[in-house]
Amino acid sequence: MSKTIYEKIMERKITSVELKSVLGRELYICNNGNWTDVLNEFSFSYTPEQFCQYIADYEAWAELNNVYVEILEGKAKHREIINLVKEKLTEFFSEYDYTFFPKFYKTLSAKEKKAAVLILSHSELFDYGCIPVMYPSTNELSLLWKGNKKLKKCLFVPIKGPDYELTVNMFTGEVVEYVDMDIIEGNF
Repeated sequence: MSKTIYEKIMERKITSVELKSVLGRELYICNNGNWTDVLNEFSFSYTPEQFCQYIADYEAWAELNNVYVEILEGKAKHREIINLVKEKLTEFFSEYDYTFFPKFYKTLSAKEKKAAVLILSHSELFDYGCIPVMYPSTNELSLLWKGNKKLKKCLFVPIKGPDYELTVNMFTGEVVEYVDMDIIEGNF
């Protein structure tokens, strides 16, 4: 028997919840036992019970007004692997460029490979400055973790340099799109 979202919240089986509707997007994370909307700087903090009531009220409002609402759950069990792989990727891109990624990828476990693909498919790499890669939050990534899908052998990641932007297939090293920023800005 599958558990309801309310049971998962109370048992701390999920640590992030995203609500999507015509009202927009709300992303709640559980931090120290309380739930907070991380996209709203003036948001309230809810106890698990209050948060369950908020979701129930939201669903009731959507049903009453015939409005579509989507509720996504981020599982706590994925946070650890996502954070581990983020660390590995940061270390890797601090020392190597994207052309070495296929060799690095082969060293990862199956679960780490899945996390790496998830993380990089929502990230940007930088070819300059002190930050080699910009990731979404772990809470957002845990929402995107889906069932056991087979990994595709193409992973397109944007890379920004000082005067160019390119998109690379990380598995082949092939540049699939290149933009020279000087040409766009008219600086020849």
